[in-house]
Amino acid sequence: MNMLTHHFEQCHPEFCAAVDAEHALPGSALRRDQTLVFLLTVGVCHFVLRIEVAGGSLHMAVQLLGTHFNAEKWVYELHVYNKAEPRRKYHYNGLCSAITAPCAPGAELAGAYAASFLNRDELFYKVYLKKRDADGDQEPLLNAAREPSMERTREPSVGGARRPRSRQRPYKNKPFEKSY
Repeated sequence: MNMLTHHFEQCHPEFCAAVDAEHALPGSALRRDQTLVFLLTVGVCHFVLRIEVAGGSLHMAVQLLGTHFNAEKWVYELHVYNKAEPRRKYHYNGLCSAITAPCAPGAELAGAYAASFLNRDELFYKVYLKKRDADGDQEPLLNAAREPSMERTREPSVGGARRPRSRQRPYKNKPFEKSY
């Protein structure tokens, strides 16, 4: 892997991309069918950002240079935006796939929609990578502390809490006895 990183840095520096940084794709890249591959590095893990332009659509996905088991531990976010319109943004969350498997479905933009994000004939985008929680839950990668959660919280029940079913007393088969 170190040789691969060294090769990209020495021979293809334009295809070494940083994570959590702004990148620009020339508008001419959207006008012809092609596949671009960028190397992303997070610590000792190496990823490939695949940008495919085919049939007038743009497809972006991230793959881990490693096993399927390790790839499932990572999530990514792609943001495509126009600098002139900061509030307008295309946002995609996805699960990384391994380089050994076919490229998993990722961000898919129609050609006309992708062209609407062009600013000075450049398409700006950012890639964010994060390791998943041990539970496998996927959390938002950005602004988690600033944005309020949209999930409804469960209100406590009236009259006290019930015991979990496993701790409830079993039903006793005794006839109902009245006491006078």
